[in-house]
Amino acid sequence: MPRIGRSVATTTALATIALIAGSLAAVAADRPVAVVDGPEDQRAPTVDDAYLIWTQNSVRRPRIDHAYAERLGSDRRFRLDDAGTRGVTGGIDPKDPSAHRAIYQQIAEGDSDLYWYDLDDRVRTRISVQGVNTARWERDPRVSATYLFFARDAADTTKLVLLERGVGPATIATYDRTSFFVVPGSVGDRYATWTLCGPSSCTVWWYDAQAADPVPTKLPGVGQPQYAPVIDETDGWIYFVRSTTDCGVGVGIWRRVWPLDPDQLATRIRALRSGNDVAWTLSLDRTATPQVNLWFSRYRCAEDQGDVVELPDAGAV
Repeated sequence: MPRIGRSVATTTALATIALIAGSLAAVAADRPVAVVDGPEDQRAPTVDDAYLIWTQNSVRRPRIDHAYAERLGSDRRFRLDDAGTRGVTGGIDPKDPSAHRAIYQQIAEGDSDLYWYDLDDRVRTRISVQGVNTARWERDPRVSATYLFFARDAADTTKLVLLERGVGPATIATYDRTSFFVVPGSVGDRYATWTLCGPSSCTVWWYDAQAADPVPTKLPGVGQPQYAPVIDETDGWIYFVRSTTDCGVGVGIWRRVWPLDPDQLATRIRALRSGNDVAWTLSLDRTATPQVNLWFSRYRCAEDQGDVVELPDAGAV
C-alpha cells in the first residue's frame, strides 16, 4: 500500500482547522506500549489470546513487506507468506478461537490473493471460497465470525467486498482508483468500516449489513481528516483517528458512542506526540474482557517507520 499523507500529495492541503467539535475531555487512556519496534517498519497488528500478527519490511529491502506472527510472550517470529512472495496481515479468525487461524494477503508474480494460515501447525491455504480470489487484486482482508471483508482493485476501480460466511459475497461500495484510496478498517458481526482518502482529506465510512436498506454511511466530521475506524459491537463504541492534514500534527485517538447518538460527541482518549501518527488501522483486543485494548502502528513521520504498539484499557475512559 502506498504511503500517502492525510491529504493526497498532488492536491493542496486543507488549512488546519481547530478542534471545534467533540469533547476535549481529559486524556485518560494508558500510554501506548511498544511491543514490536524498529528499525524496520511494522504495521497492521492483530492479536488473539495466543498470537500477535503484523506486517513488516526490512532495512535492506524497505519496499518489500512480509506477514509475520509470534506467540505472545515469545520473541521468535515466523513468516506467514511463502518463500519468494510478499505478504500483508489481515486479522485472526474469531469463529473458532481455539483454531488460531490468520487471514492474510499474499503477493506473487504480479498477483494478489487471500490465504488462511494455521498459526499452530504453520500451514497456509489459499482461500477457495467462491467469490474471494479472482484475477483481480484482492487485498487488506478483515475477518469476523460472520464475515470476510476485503478490497478488490481493478484497472481504475476499487470494490469493497463483504462476504457472509456460508452465504456468498456482495460488493458494498465501488470507488474510482484514480481519485480515491480505500483501506478496509474492520468487520464485525454486523458492521464493516473503512477509510476513504480523496483529493483533499480522509473520511471514515461504515456499512450496516443488518439494516433494512444498507448503504455506505460517512461518519460526521469536523473539517479534519478521520481514519482507521474500528467498531466495538459489544460495548457500543466506534474508535478512530483524527488529525490535521499534516503527518504527525494534532493526531489523536477518539471514540464515540455506537450506534451514533447526535447528543453524544466524540471524545479524545489519547493524544499522540508531535511527529507521530497512526497507520491505516486500529484493531480491538478483547481477550482480557472486560478490558478493551487497541493495537495499531505508531508511525514516526520523519523516519518513515512505524512500531507495533498496544493502547491498554482504551474502553475504561
